[in-house]
Amino acid sequence: MDTPENRLKLVYCHAHLGQFNGVDSRLAAARKRYPQNEAIAEAQAERFMMLEEYSKALKFWQKSAELMQKDSTVNGTVRGFPLRGTVFSWHEFAWSEIAENWEQLWRAAGVKPTAVTYQRTIQTLVSTGELPLAAELSLAALAQHPNSSKLSVQANETVLRRSSGKGSAALIELLRLGGDPVGADRIRREIASSETVNADIRKIGSPARDEFRILTVYRNTGADFSIRSGNFWDERRIHEMALHLAKRDNWSEQTAETDLLSQRAWAEATKFAAPRATAVGVNSSALARAVFHFFKQELTQKIPVDRIADEIARTGSEDPIYLDLGSLKIPYMVSYPSSRMQTLYFYSALRKRGCNVTLVRFPRRPVLEKQGLLRKLEPQPTPMPAAVFVPQPAQLKPPSRPLKPVKGNPGAIVVPAGIRSVSQVLSRVGDAVVVNSGSAVKGLAYDRSSEQNWDYDVNISMHSKEKGLLPTFRIPTTIVRTWRENEGRLSGTAAAPSNVEPIQAFLSSGKWSTGDWHSWMERAIVPYFRDFVKRVRTTLQDEAIMDVHISDYLYAESALIAQKVKDRGGRVHVWPHSTNPVHVDFHDPAYIKSIHAVTRSGAASWRERFPNAEVSHDSELMLAPQVTPIPFRDSSPISVVVIGGRPVMRNLPILDIAAHESLYREFFSGMDGLVQDGRIKVYFKPRGRTGEHEGWLKTVVGRTANWGCVLEHPLRMNLPNPVFVSLSVGSSALLEGTMRGIPGFIVREGFARDYLATEEGVFDTLTVPAALARLRRFGDAGDWESTRDRQMASLASDLAGHRHAR
Repeated sequence: MDTPENRLKLVYCHAHLGQFNGVDSRLAAARKRYPQNEAIAEAQAERFMMLEEYSKALKFWQKSAELMQKDSTVNGTVRGFPLRGTVFSWHEFAWSEIAENWEQLWRAAGVKPTAVTYQRTIQTLVSTGELPLAAELSLAALAQHPNSSKLSVQANETVLRRSSGKGSAALIELLRLGGDPVGADRIRREIASSETVNADIRKIGSPARDEFRILTVYRNTGADFSIRSGNFWDERRIHEMALHLAKRDNWSEQTAETDLLSQRAWAEATKFAAPRATAVGVNSSALARAVFHFFKQELTQKIPVDRIADEIARTGSEDPIYLDLGSLKIPYMVSYPSSRMQTLYFYSALRKRGCNVTLVRFPRRPVLEKQGLLRKLEPQPTPMPAAVFVPQPAQLKPPSRPLKPVKGNPGAIVVPAGIRSVSQVLSRVGDAVVVNSGSAVKGLAYDRSSEQNWDYDVNISMHSKEKGLLPTFRIPTTIVRTWRENEGRLSGTAAAPSNVEPIQAFLSSGKWSTGDWHSWMERAIVPYFRDFVKRVRTTLQDEAIMDVHISDYLYAESALIAQKVKDRGGRVHVWPHSTNPVHVDFHDPAYIKSIHAVTRSGAASWRERFPNAEVSHDSELMLAPQVTPIPFRDSSPISVVVIGGRPVMRNLPILDIAAHESLYREFFSGMDGLVQDGRIKVYFKPRGRTGEHEGWLKTVVGRTANWGCVLEHPLRMNLPNPVFVSLSVGSSALLEGTMRGIPGFIVREGFARDYLATEEGVFDTLTVPAALARLRRFGDAGDWESTRDRQMASLASDLAGHRHAR
């Protein structure tokens, strides 16, 4: 049956098999047979993205955009193009290259970009976090399509977002210089007419104690332009200020010899647990271990905004401060990269310091209703916003998985939370009951090259499905002031807005009902923990469990289950989360029977802290056995794989960011000449999407050294003459590479706290000049092979030891 769908399936079959001649011939045939099919046009665009033939790709993106024009918006938001390839291998930074070379690429394409192509490309850049490039493209769009109303609204809004916090004069000048003098004059007039909003909030003053204040501003109004270009704080500005203050004040987290963030999280967890452990049904140290991870996640968000709030408060300014609230539905207990609680911590910190701070949201202005015979005679009041805090405990609730029956009476239970290789643990433990836990890690962490399946079964879950154990908090608000349009200006009154009036903004206020930070945490998790502990106690008794196997990384489920096993007189066994020992200082030496580490050095760290525990090291828990080394290919260049790390946790730097980024730029600049000479090819291995990823690298080094991405796990990469390199700190990928016969080293200049648990001498730590000299020498098979053999022998010594007996 000849359909566009079947033709595309055939194209994708060839792609999955790596038969790209077949891909190209089948795509050409599909385009000829179905020239007006948007999915085929998009597939052709993606193929050209993979080939980095961006001018050709743009022609087909434009064609697909025009064919899909009727579906160009979703819930009022413009649809972007795909951010990355699913079948064809290309990545987000391709859009940055396209935006940076926009005019040249369209000249090469021989056509001009349409308004809808601009719309979708601008939205794509916003989605990839490239707001500066999106703003630049918006100015070009305004100049080329001045009569497109939809594009004008989107482009002006994008330029406005880029100008957040820089002042209205900067926004107007940017639009004027960008070729939109009419828009600039309109926005100037609208900002001038809306200054009443700022003036009134200045008079209202700082929020009262426990006040929750929300300013609703309709998008693309004068109030919107005025608020966003004023003293407005969004995620981008918070991040920029955090980096600035960290550099200026030398924040201790990035220069200390020890992990200060974890130490502070433990102090908070201990303080929280002391008066609340009895209510949960465990001792205080067990509850502290259970909440440790949650406090650490919240501190990564709280510490930076507390310090920014101190900086703002020092100025003594009474000018209003606006914080971008976003949606009224706010998830809590979410992993720190995607959590929105940081804005609330910022609001609380500024309010406590006496600042005039307001949360602000920007919904689309509703269509005004006209009164008439078919309408109600009385205007309908606009509902006041209510902030709703919804639990989304990603690190607590397990994935949805079928439960397999327990075989026999194993007497042991495995809690996968945080264990890097559950299948390896099960191969050593034997029969065991496996908990379906949260924070479960699939076998190849940070591998974005393919979908991974679970490689072990689960038998039980101890989580209740009862609603309310993890409560939803709701903070309703009532009207304070409304700003109505009246003869070109805004006037503010205390009357509530309605559905028939031209409103630009309204201010509402509620009461933050719960007290301090710990009180919020107690209300959120103590009822759930109490129920969970009861279920654990019953399960352990029913299954006659006397041994529990947990990760060395502290998570709630493993901490609570381990404590209840210990209360039964049972034994606790600890397994690795990474090649380096984790949370050594926060486990209780009194309740651990045995500990397993990947390296001899890691085992030594555990023995020092836990002299009475049985400590063994077993490299195969994370590292494949040493294999026949990868051979050197004389006809191929060196493949330098730079391993991405994590220098920032949300907006909290844990390395000297300025020095770290400077090191990246210097190293990539030095490699550029070797690339031009054909000696090396440079690849970057992103750390998932929560650490150093390809978008981040693009902002730091551009395309210096003509680097490409490699997404496979280090145990699966297949490149000629590979060399693994990490910058500033070591990476477990270096160990994984060495086990396969891949040499590696660390590039470092200055201080950086490293955590790689290996003996001295396995991996050289080199300056940039020394690293570049090493890469030059690696062009000779003898140097590459001798380094490989030395590192394999040295690591073999560090890994040598017995496997833990079953």
